[in-house]
Amino acid sequence: MNGKASNIDLTLMFPGVLITLLVGILLTIFPVQGKAIVDSLFGILTHNFKWAFLVFGLFCVLFLIWLAFSRWGDIKLGRPVVYYLGPFCSRLIVNRPAQSGTALVDCCCTATHTGAAGDGLLPDEVD
Repeated sequence: MNGKASNIDLTLMFPGVLITLLVGILLTIFPVQGKAIVDSLFGILTHNFKWAFLVFGLFCVLFLIWLAFSRWGDIKLGRPVVYYLGPFCSRLIVNRPAQSGTALVDCCCTATHTGAAGDGLLPDEVD
């Protein structure tokens, strides 16, 4: 941890982690009963709260859009990492001329998620 003190509130984190693990373990041990319980809860929520269920989903999307365009949308987490697309762009141009849109999406997704050396996507600084 680089000698820094932890900012994690363990009394808040552990109950959430324990409940998540407990539910996950129980659903793994009893998959048939767990599926029946989850299906019945989903049925109750979607049947009794039809419009509220949909409005809540719409509210969440609208809230995230507002958040993205507000001043909090400019907050950057972590240090910036710059990728270069070197050999991957040649693969994009030569191997996929008919599917350049698909290749471009693949290029962007690979750059943002993996930064794999096999695709020629390396961060400027390697830890």
